[in-house]
Amino acid sequence: MTPSLRCLDVGVDHPNADTALFDGVRLDLAAGRRIALVGDNGAGKSTLLRVAAGRQTPDRGRVVRLGSIGWLDQALDDDGPPGSGGERQRARLAALCRADPDLLLLDEPTLHLDEDGLAWLEAWLTSVRAGVLVVAHDRAFLEAIATDVAFLERGRLHLERGGYADATTRRAARDDAQRRRHRADEARQAALRDAFQRERSRARSAGHFDHRRADGQARILVRNRAESASKTLARRAAAIAERIARAEVAERPFEDRRRLTLHAAPQDAGPTEVVVARDLTVHRGGRTIVDGVDLVLRRGERLALTGPNGCGKTTLLEVLAGVRPPAAGEVRHGPGLRVALVDQVLAPAAGAATVGALLRAARAELRDADVWRLTAEAGVPSSPERPLAELSGGERRRLALAQVAASDAHLLVLDEPTHHLDVRAIEALEGLLQAYAGAVLLVSHDRRLVEAIGARRWRLGPRLSNAA
Repeated sequence: MTPSLRCLDVGVDHPNADTALFDGVRLDLAAGRRIALVGDNGAGKSTLLRVAAGRQTPDRGRVVRLGSIGWLDQALDDDGPPGSGGERQRARLAALCRADPDLLLLDEPTLHLDEDGLAWLEAWLTSVRAGVLVVAHDRAFLEAIATDVAFLERGRLHLERGGYADATTRRAARDDAQRRRHRADEARQAALRDAFQRERSRARSAGHFDHRRADGQARILVRNRAESASKTLARRAAAIAERIARAEVAERPFEDRRRLTLHAAPQDAGPTEVVVARDLTVHRGGRTIVDGVDLVLRRGERLALTGPNGCGKTTLLEVLAGVRPPAAGEVRHGPGLRVALVDQVLAPAAGAATVGALLRAARAELRDADVWRLTAEAGVPSSPERPLAELSGGERRRLALAQVAASDAHLLVLDEPTHHLDVRAIEALEGLLQAYAGAVLLVSHDRRLVEAIGARRWRLGPRLSNAA
């Protein structure tokens, strides 16, 4: 028996709408194949994974499974002491590794993992004989492990062969080619419709004659000629109409109007030296994180704090942001510095119970129209009166992007900002940080993001190292 999993025309209805979440999904997973399942938040990726694993019954179609199944659902647990989420995730993954199933179905396995954990996960998945179907938003991870990429978009699944970067490039190229075919077919159809209208108009005109200019036999001759010409032109018009009816027009690719276009711009340049730390010592839980360190962060610079879970990245970030005091030494902010902090738990500003209140804590003069614009740009359009308690984890993360875009801060302090974000939102954040004129302090395990914004790295561990 060869281990495999087949989804045959699988469909699941949307739980809160009279539409299908996805339909007609066909997917073949065999041993040695590693399929990355990607799509926007809410597209149905986790639902499809549960259906494939037998954890949920589809509304249509069926799933055929041959072999043992290894299943990992989303952890999305941010409670408990720092690092505990990563430790639990590694323990769950290690249990799957020991079980050695024929098929691995993994929902966000990279959540909470540090660099060492990600390296171990990538090495394991690329060495196992099992078939792998994985949902993840870490682009570097997907590039490292995927043999195929399945795009779940607007209820349909489209499979592309190859790694993540090649698959997305090919998909974009195919969309561009189909868009050109669609435009060419539309142009031909328009030309045919114009020709049809001309021939039909000429046929109608030819059918009329001026009876006052002819009488008797001549009138009959003129009328017969007019009728003959009219019929000929009508036949031409009918032939053109038949060509129009037979012609096939290439389907127009979906134009995603929800592109995230985030911008953050300080109203003024702010200080040249944004953060200056001298002889800095930071403790966490009775342990020394850094000891006697000097740092200067200048306007426009980006600094990423990296290192294993529990090493104190968040604590050091908060000290540099001025949220907590150091154990020794000093941290000085430049004169007039404005700071925007987005932490892991997305703690709302004091007294902010609504979307509008949260964004106005970042910039007080925002109008209701500004709130609508910012939330729409972040991909979570919302009224100012919407309670924060109604937002999902992904919506809260996108709202955090709107907070950043609303802020006129000279320094952005971001602690794991990509948690709960889909690839499109991560790319929007990446673009925002690339264009941002101020300074950035960042804690993130997203290697592609750190590289894309040109951040220099401080790796925390037994010894603090400064990477270029």
